[in-house]
Amino acid sequence: MKGEVINLDPETNPKLKEILDLLLLAGYFRIRIPSIKPFDKILGGLSWCITQSNFAIDIQYNDDFNIGQKIKVSEQIVKSLIEMQSPYALQPHQIQGLDLNAIYPVIKWLIKFVLETREFRQDQNYRVSKLVGKNANQALYQQDQEEKKAIQEIVSQLDLLQDNRQTKNLKRLSKKDPLRVYSTLIEYGDLSSQRTYNKFCALISGIQKQKQGNQQNVSAVSNKSQSNPALAFQQNLFVDEIPEKKATNQNQQVTLEQLTNLQKEKIQQAQAQIKEMSQIAGPSAEATLNEEEGRKFQKLQRRNSIAGQSLSQLISKEKIAEGLKQQNQEEDQEVVNTVNIKLQEKIILEQQFKLQQQNLNNLEKAIEQDMAEVEQLEQQNNQLQEQLNEEKSRFSKIVDALKVIESKTKKANQADVKRAEEQVAKKIELKEQKSELKKEIKQEQQKIEKEKEEAIRNMPQENDQELFKEMKAQYNQKKEKFEKKFQQFQLLNQEIVVLERKLESFPQPSEIAQYHQRFLELYDSINEEMESNKKLLSRYNNLLEVKQLAAQFVDIYRTFKENYTNNLKDKKGKIELQQNLDSTYKQLQKQLQLYQEKLQQSENKRQSNLEQYRQALAIEREYYKLLKEIKFEYEKYEQYTNKNE
Repeated sequence: MKGEVINLDPETNPKLKEILDLLLLAGYFRIRIPSIKPFDKILGGLSWCITQSNFAIDIQYNDDFNIGQKIKVSEQIVKSLIEMQSPYALQPHQIQGLDLNAIYPVIKWLIKFVLETREFRQDQNYRVSKLVGKNANQALYQQDQEEKKAIQEIVSQLDLLQDNRQTKNLKRLSKKDPLRVYSTLIEYGDLSSQRTYNKFCALISGIQKQKQGNQQNVSAVSNKSQSNPALAFQQNLFVDEIPEKKATNQNQQVTLEQLTNLQKEKIQQAQAQIKEMSQIAGPSAEATLNEEEGRKFQKLQRRNSIAGQSLSQLISKEKIAEGLKQQNQEEDQEVVNTVNIKLQEKIILEQQFKLQQQNLNNLEKAIEQDMAEVEQLEQQNNQLQEQLNEEKSRFSKIVDALKVIESKTKKANQADVKRAEEQVAKKIELKEQKSELKKEIKQEQQKIEKEKEEAIRNMPQENDQELFKEMKAQYNQKKEKFEKKFQQFQLLNQEIVVLERKLESFPQPSEIAQYHQRFLELYDSINEEMESNKKLLSRYNNLLEVKQLAAQFVDIYRTFKENYTNNLKDKKGKIELQQNLDSTYKQLQKQLQLYQEKLQQSENKRQSNLEQYRQALAIEREYYKLLKEIKFEYEKYEQYTNKNE
């Protein structure tokens, strides 16, 4: 997949379409959102499948994450797949590079796992519902029904207390007016209001017919007859209803208090039963820890102990050489005791030789282990160097592209700004011309209509063909002018559309900022990888030095082993052996001094870096203090300005 362009269009890429269809069938409906990229869809689908699998893993994913956070999510997905014991291996770079051939079987297996867990949970929930259902606990079911009935009664009584008025009459009618009853019935939505009104009218008309005998007193009698029955009817309607309303209100208050008390008791009983049922769940499994770093630390301690033993043995050899010198000086004086001393020396040397052989075997084993680790590290180093070269080439390409983009933007910005300003000015002029043309067209239309109306008014009744021809000619001329202006108007519209498209083609500052942010994120990720590679390279170099030192020690031991038996026979051989041991001791002292100097240099650097870090922390603290003071002063200034205003 390196160097290849991945086709991210699901219509042309069948593998990507299959993956998205599988996720959609499983229930991940965010695939239908077209604004989300395919990489985000696949990463979100993988994290969703893992969370839905009811496994003890928590992966939080959001489409708004940056590149570094998405890389961390991909690494978490790979770790969780290993914990779930998936049969298909997947690595983070395959997710990041959208290796669809590797992702497809993993998603297929995950969806199968999710469906199996759903079926298992469904069966489990069904069993629980059987245990905690209507048949198992009928008391709870009856309590629920009683609570529902009580709530319905409360709601019905509250509905009675509400004002069911549909309309409201703004005019205040007098109490004697019979229309008052009609208006109140309409306000409360009574359809029988018209019938009552007709009855009122019939009652009033009957009273008027009875008292029409005396024509002089018609007006007075009619007024009395209109007032008395209406008042009596109103008294019968409204006065009789007052005690009934009071009684109903008192009954409603009593029933409401009783129902609220019943409801509280039932709620308390239900809460107690729910607390008893909530103690069914059990604890979750604990996660195991990795112990590879501890083992590596123990290995390093063993190797250091072996090296210390080898140095102590060399010092013991020097002591042996000094003893041999003393023996050579005392041979002339003590001839009798030489045999016993030589035998003792032989026994001691044989014991030391055995110890040295054991140490040599241990050293050879340690060296073999180191060699195996060094070979592994060499392989890793080769891989890392290849990755480093690829990343360097990638980084150089990105930097070159950034430089090209910056140079182009610097060159193009000035020219584009000028073009944009010119085009904006043109657009404004064209809009002004457009508005002026519209005004002129409207004015001309109004003039034509006025002239048309005047012509219709001033037209003689007789049919004059000459006037008709003149009118027709004027109409044609004005029509031609109107068509020309309409064409100009269309051309202006076309130019405006072209200018708008050109303006839209320029990248906006928000888009440029997004590109800049993406490049910065890429730069940060590459820097992180470079730092990790540097650490691995430094570790590799240190191990190489250890390997070289171990090889030197092995060579010294071999030469000592080969020449030891031969040199003990002669005096010259003993002297040569002593000289060789002295030279090796001096070389070792020089090497120790060099390493001690390096250690001191590194410690000095460390101390200087610590001092710089402390200085930077002090500067940062001062900076934050100054910021607080500036904010406080700025708030004071704003308060002062607001008071003055």
